[in-house]
Amino acid sequence: MKHGALFLYLAILISGILSASQTAYADTMMSPENISTEVVKLSDDLYQVGNVKINKAQRFISIPGSINMREGLIEYLACSKKGKLHESIIALDAEPYHIHLALLLLGLIPGDRPIAFQGAPEPPCGDPLKIKISWKGMDNKLVEYAPEDLVFNIENKKTMEKADWVFSGSKIFDGKYMAQMEGSIVAIFHDPHAVIDHRSASGADDTHFFINKEVMPPLDMPVEFKISAENDPTVKKRVSCETKGK
Repeated sequence: MKHGALFLYLAILISGILSASQTAYADTMMSPENISTEVVKLSDDLYQVGNVKINKAQRFISIPGSINMREGLIEYLACSKKGKLHESIIALDAEPYHIHLALLLLGLIPGDRPIAFQGAPEPPCGDPLKIKISWKGMDNKLVEYAPEDLVFNIENKKTMEKADWVFSGSKIFDGKYMAQMEGSIVAIFHDPHAVIDHRSASGADDTHFFINKEVMPPLDMPVEFKISAENDPTVKKRVSCETKGK
């Protein structure tokens, strides 16, 4: 079986397992709207689930969204349009469930040790990620930012310190995949229900992260939200939960 066909088979296999297990694992990750698990092949290396595009060759996913807030206290970098938009910089036009599935299809593994509660001091686990947010700036030129560039820490009067972002994966509670239920995708304030979190200790405090107004475009500006697999072995070793407690 060719590599591209193998990837498509894997996507179909995972999708089939998820949709077939309505009373077991799948149903716990499905929203009440019965979100589809269909994975569509667009080309040899490009696939799509919902609004999430998957580039298997370069190991990244791409999600459409828009600027939701330009100032104020925040707890999330990104939520779905059904999420906590009163405290999220970006509204992503995608289901959290599809983002989770897309990351799985890149071969990434979510953390198996969810933090105990929102704002918990312990760092979340999961495979490491890189995130970039881009939009068209002046003269229609594309500008790109790391997540930390969009966040301002009023405590030290600087942008957020560089963080290790991880595929934390969200909890399943009472038979529900909580990221889908709450629309929580990328947390700034540590959240066991978010799909993605960071490992910095600053994530245990919900009082000091505000939007960095200096770089924000107008409200509703379309953005591309790109999540890539982190291949740097140094980062992988640094964030590994296998070393926890050693």
